[in-house]
Amino acid sequence: MIIGFNHDYYLRFDNKRTILASNPEAVQEKGLSDWISRIHPIYSMLFALLSKPQKKEDAESKIADFFGISFENSKKIIDRFLYKKGVIIGKYGDQMSYFPENIIRIYDQQDEPEILFGEKSDTKVYKPSEFIFSEVDLESRRMMKCPHGLVFVVTTVCATQCIYCYADKSLNCNRFLDLREIERVLREARILGIREIQMIGGEFFLHPQWYEILFIARELGFTIPLISTKLPLSEVELIKFKEFNIRLQFSLDSVDPNVLSNILKVNQSYTRQILTSIRMADKLGLKYKVATVLTRETANCKNLSELYHELEGLENLNVWSIRLVFRSLYSSYRFEDIRVQKRQYDNLYNWYNGIKEINNIYIDFPENYRTNYKYAEGGSENFKGARCSANMSHMVILPDGKVTICEQLYWNPRFIIGNIHESSIDKIWNTPKALLLSRWQKKDIQEQSNCSKCSVYETCRDFSNKCYVNTIRAYGNDNWDYPDPRCSQAPPYINDI
Repeated sequence: MIIGFNHDYYLRFDNKRTILASNPEAVQEKGLSDWISRIHPIYSMLFALLSKPQKKEDAESKIADFFGISFENSKKIIDRFLYKKGVIIGKYGDQMSYFPENIIRIYDQQDEPEILFGEKSDTKVYKPSEFIFSEVDLESRRMMKCPHGLVFVVTTVCATQCIYCYADKSLNCNRFLDLREIERVLREARILGIREIQMIGGEFFLHPQWYEILFIARELGFTIPLISTKLPLSEVELIKFKEFNIRLQFSLDSVDPNVLSNILKVNQSYTRQILTSIRMADKLGLKYKVATVLTRETANCKNLSELYHELEGLENLNVWSIRLVFRSLYSSYRFEDIRVQKRQYDNLYNWYNGIKEINNIYIDFPENYRTNYKYAEGGSENFKGARCSANMSHMVILPDGKVTICEQLYWNPRFIIGNIHESSIDKIWNTPKALLLSRWQKKDIQEQSNCSKCSVYETCRDFSNKCYVNTIRAYGNDNWDYPDPRCSQAPPYINDI
């Protein structure tokens, strides 16, 4: 039997622990579930010994010799990782580590000779010496050495002028992140062991060197999960994009030219052009989805029925994602004038329930009119929804090289933690300001914020699941240190979000 570490996952030493995460390529190509956990470095040494597939009895002997344990105990360790179903829990001393099923796997000698004989260039062969440790910390959520992922805002230039625009254009930063800087940062990220990257805008395809950006990222071994666009793309552009096997998201809020002219400020030919691009992407066999943002003007059954009629015949459409507009920090339009009303949502929900069982498109429709707020007791650990990655696992590079903690905060000076033109990724991640934001002291919170007198503040802060964007939406920029709107201690909103 040939066994080895499962390279659908990867290891990255993080000073006082090892990060075990799913390989983005495996997530995209094989449908592997996202996984990330903090594990004791002793386990990463074990996996390092198995990073090249080998006979099971050889692996058992190697592990027994390295750790100074009996052959029988070595066999028990390997068998547990090989055969246990579901999440595997490992205990070393008083530290608990968590692993996905099949983290050590059985290899098929006939099917995968390029892996077995070390001929697959992107198969990492780890060494136990990479994971030498003096202290262990599996509790701290924030990445220690460097971020887990990078988000590149390659430009804030757009193809449309959406009335619900979520981008900060107040600084008129109509520039493009330099290709040489992108390549330099990507090479640095690769050395640091960062695997997750995103490329966003603005409009990504308006960057004059978008193809070169994707080419360099691919050559350096990065997998980009998704590129979103509102730009009508030509057949030539779609063919070039298809080379990279990246999922494409088309934003389409209506198929009525007059409606799109009103909400996107585009000309009458835009609707025909964007629909032509979607049909061409389908014909070329691209992986793609369609995203729709509903405002008061578009939140009606007629609009969704017309969209559905255009989409239902497409063979390669992956998902149609429908969302309700939310308050922007930057739009010049009053949110109260464009938000979807409750009666509109109820009508649309009935339409959705009537069509979801008979359609051939997977429709991702909001199950609630409004996100539940002011419900969570006991701190941010109990907030529903995806965990916030801002300044915990990810950082964002803006078109001028400044680095912020969240792509929706843009150039808000309170959250700028560095500049890639002046410093390296790991140094920016560990600047005094970045560290201060991650452990904001209770004594520094303004007195009128309920956080200043909360008995679980430190626990809530350390879990760090607060959304600064939603807090600022609800209470304004000066009240950024108010409770997250999901918290039961959140005061009445100044702004409806």
